[in-house]
Amino acid sequence: MPEMLAIGVIFVELGGGIKLIIGWNARWVAAAIFVFTAMAALFFHNFWAVPPNEAQNQKINFMKTISMMGGLLYVVVHGGVPFSLSPDTISS
Repeated sequence: MPEMLAIGVIFVELGGGIKLIIGWNARWVAAAIFVFTAMAALFFHNFWAVPPNEAQNQKINFMKTISMMGGLLYVVVHGGVPFSLSPDTISS
């Protein structure tokens, strides 16, 4: 099962990241990555349930993931940049 999850993670992170860079449907892509990142933060960086010698490292990674979610939320709210390929930024 880990191999299947690794393929899914590669697809979401790499594919979504490329789509964010070029600005293709930036709001939807950012929302999808936001949800994925939130699940990763809760399931994999649970600093509250690890041994004390690992808690500091997990807390740092949890906070890093929360900060990335803030950037994704910004894109969800404000959309892509003016020169992106998103339908909400293309003027006719």
